[in-house]
Amino acid sequence: MIIYSIIPNEYIFSEQKYFLEQNNISESNYLQIEYMGETLEVSPMSNNCFIVNRIISTNPKSFLKPQIQPGKVITLGFQVKKTI
Repeated sequence: MIIYSIIPNEYIFSEQKYFLEQNNISESNYLQIEYMGETLEVSPMSNNCFIVNRIISTNPKSFLKPQIQPGKVITLGFQVKKTI
């Protein structure tokens, strides 16, 4: 998104910064993962649970999947493969 304005960015985005500070969220806590064949930006919550922040895709059908909508909590199960 491009904003053409004479108003400083700090003033425009001050609410977002306030929200992040109040909820102890830093922008560096975001992870980019592959889930259900789509690339997602997520924030870790606890024990393999993540909250979806945004969908990173150019395919319009990706944004219609209710399982990966922003705000949804997803759980990832990790499997360890044995190597010989």
